[in-house]
Amino acid sequence: MTKMSAYFLSLLLLLSTSLLAQNVGIGTTTPVNKLSVNGKVNITDSLGIGTTSPAGELHVKSLQTSNSTIDQQQTIGGAIGGNVLQWQSFTASATGLLTRIDLQVNSPISGSSSPGTIKIFLGEGNTGTVLSTTAVTFQNVNYTFQSFTLSSFPAVIAGNKYTIEFSSPAVNVGWVHRANNNPYTGGRYSSNALDDCLFKTYVATQLVDGLIVTDGKAKVANLQITNGASNDFILKSDATGNAIWVNASTIETDPKVGTLTSNKIPKWNGTTLADGLVFDNGTNVGIGTNSPSRKFTVVQPDDIGIAALSGVISNNTSIGVGRIYVEGTMNVAGLSGQFAADAIQGDVIIRTENTTNRLILNTGSGAAALTINNGKLGVRNTTPITELDVNGGIRTKYSGTVVYDVVGGAVRTISVPIPTLPADWNTGNTIVIVTNADGVDGIVRQARLTSPTNIDVKYIQDINGLVRFNWVISRM
Repeated sequence: MTKMSAYFLSLLLLLSTSLLAQNVGIGTTTPVNKLSVNGKVNITDSLGIGTTSPAGELHVKSLQTSNSTIDQQQTIGGAIGGNVLQWQSFTASATGLLTRIDLQVNSPISGSSSPGTIKIFLGEGNTGTVLSTTAVTFQNVNYTFQSFTLSSFPAVIAGNKYTIEFSSPAVNVGWVHRANNNPYTGGRYSSNALDDCLFKTYVATQLVDGLIVTDGKAKVANLQITNGASNDFILKSDATGNAIWVNASTIETDPKVGTLTSNKIPKWNGTTLADGLVFDNGTNVGIGTNSPSRKFTVVQPDDIGIAALSGVISNNTSIGVGRIYVEGTMNVAGLSGQFAADAIQGDVIIRTENTTNRLILNTGSGAAALTINNGKLGVRNTTPITELDVNGGIRTKYSGTVVYDVVGGAVRTISVPIPTLPADWNTGNTIVIVTNADGVDGIVRQARLTSPTNIDVKYIQDINGLVRFNWVISRM
């Protein structure tokens, strides 16, 4: 090898070593990162940040700092002390971002909280590079762990040492809880190599997708827009898609649900959000009332409260009731023969769903007044055996009682006035029954209808005396 070849080889090795150890600049002589580019970058395939296998043209993975876990901790105590400034070193066992520090301390000022500062240093001790500085408040508590989220999250590498420095402007009481005899071998306390304070470190190690750009679309797992943000603000866009945070109350004039009547279900009336008709108190629901007494209560004075309509004249409609299944219905027939064999269109039919159940009408909860059982009608009789089975007397408009003073010994024709009968009642389709209710012995020989307002009774008794006639007229 010539001297010139050796020189160039040495120069190449020197440049290679320099490039590996320092930052690289393209278009700049003062690179501040591993790669600094002053100008445009054209990438024809894909770019991955935090990932070696990008899922799109641009794929950014980042550590999820909200999901940090304990990496290092020392929880053995025994001694109390502390100065204005002290530090504790530790050795990271995970690679990621240091997000939080827990220290078991009190306030350095007796009886009140105190401001303070936490710094994170690279290496052991507080003379190395400062990685993070956070202003904190030390609370006046009885030596319990206080948590401090760092204002910036420094990167830590497994196996490397780092240092937590915590300080306060003044101290008038012991405030740092620590232990002797080197309970934590991965670091030390500032005043004694065999002491360790009580601490915990939290490191975020889980990589999550932050941004993926593919097929002309950008997918963002969590979007945070901080410029102009405030509590209860909403994003408002202009016609070009630019969005800003605005106070919702300045652009929305309708009232919120919380300003309406309690328990009223709101509705949009075309202009604003207003009270609706439905009231729901969590137990009962009401329409037309704010105090429903049943699961569903409708109040509509002087008008129909609930309407069940089929919507088409030839269709039927029903309202069903039952225990678990429908056992009784109120129906309106849309066609002949619906719900009852002889029903016609428009008939209202109340019925049970099978022939074993009875239809009972009553006032109150006493004995049934009217029972319909399998086509038979019982009056105060729940098991009628004929088409009309009455347990008691019968009274109609065309019945009555009259008293006459009769001369005995001969057949007499007595004219009995009656209420005017309907025009289609006549001698051919009526039955007249007259009985001697009391008085002297006598016989009713004949009773017949002679006009719509009169019946004639042929009657004989042996002696003079009063007689009471009971009469009934029925139409066949």
